[in-house]
Amino acid sequence: NEAVRWVLENTSGNFSLDSLSSCFTYNGYRYLFTLEGREPSKSYVDQNFFWLYDKKPATSHPETVVVFVASDYVNDNNLIARYNSYKENEIISQKFGNLEVIVADNTKEILYDF
Repeated sequence: NEAVRWVLENTSGNFSLDSLSSCFTYNGYRYLFTLEGREPSKSYVDQNFFWLYDKKPATSHPETVVVFVASDYVNDNNLIARYNSYKENEIISQKFGNLEVIVADNTKEILYDF
C-alpha cells in the first residue's frame, strides 16, 4: 500500500494510528502496517483486535499520530472536530486519491483516547 509505505518513510519511532471515516470498511489500516513490518504502538482498533497482536498495545499514546482520513467523514461533527485538531498539529500530510494521510504532533496530547 502506497500510503502505508509513505507513512513509514516519513515517521521514525513509535506512533499511534487513527482513522477518520464513517464506514466500518476502513478498519483494516493497522493490518497493512503489520504486513510492512512496523506496527503502530497503539491504534483505533486495539479494543477489538488486541488479542490478535504479537505485542500488547501501549497504554499511552506516543508523540506522533498517523491519521487515515477517508472522504466520507464530512457529515459527522465529531469526526470534523477530530480532523481539525489533527490538521492544527500537522507535521506533514499527503493525499492518495480520496484518502488523506496526516502525520501529526501529539506532544500536546491531541489524540482522542481510544
